[in-house]
Amino acid sequence: FPTSESPCGLGQKGGVIMTQKISWLTLIAISLLLVGLLVWPTESKASSASAVSGDATAVRLSGLVNLSLVKAGPIPSTGGSDSEELIGPINLTLGSILSLSTAGSLEADTTGNLGQGSASSGVDIVDLTLSALGLLNARVDTVDSATLARCVNGVAVCTAAISIQRLKITGLAEINASATTPPNTKLTIPGVGSVTINKQFKSQPNSKTCSITAMAAEIAVAPLGLVTQSIILAESHSDITCK
Repeated sequence: FPTSESPCGLGQKGGVIMTQKISWLTLIAISLLLVGLLVWPTESKASSASAVSGDATAVRLSGLVNLSLVKAGPIPSTGGSDSEELIGPINLTLGSILSLSTAGSLEADTTGNLGQGSASSGVDIVDLTLSALGLLNARVDTVDSATLARCVNGVAVCTAAISIQRLKITGLAEINASATTPPNTKLTIPGVGSVTINKQFKSQPNSKTCSITAMAAEIAVAPLGLVTQSIILAESHSDITCK
């Protein structure tokens, strides 16, 4: 099995189709962030940036298996955009360690613009089923995450939002989450490990720079108390440095 992270080659990049996907996923990111997280005063104005960056990954595995499935970015500090998609049906089996299938789609996009002073990333997962180490079975209808870094009146502002519709994990009640779910909400999976909903990391060393990472869900398989396999669903990252 792989021992270092390697992007999966499944997916499609570039061309007119990808340009359309970027626009669609950007709308998802903006709509998620507008749900109570990003309401600017009328006198606020967007300002330019000196550096931007971002990346997005639909599914990231670490531990016994290390793999990134459907990854966009990172984009260069001068700006740009990238996207990747996987359309089902897809079935992926890695021995007895992990199996993953989707009859839906996995999409990731990231974009940044110095002149507009913004960087945004978004992930959309539809209809995903996975199993790990024969201990954990999970199914999700829809999972989304979005991050946005902006320069407002010369000040860096970073926000994030997630949405989960019907995440079912063996041993837990059905999970539904939204932008109002508190960051880093952790639930124990009896005899298996844990799941953290709306996992976020935010850094702002000064008023001109900020970065943020959001994961819709991180599932840790730890049957003996030690994490042997981590499964991250819908991971988005954005950062910016304002002029």
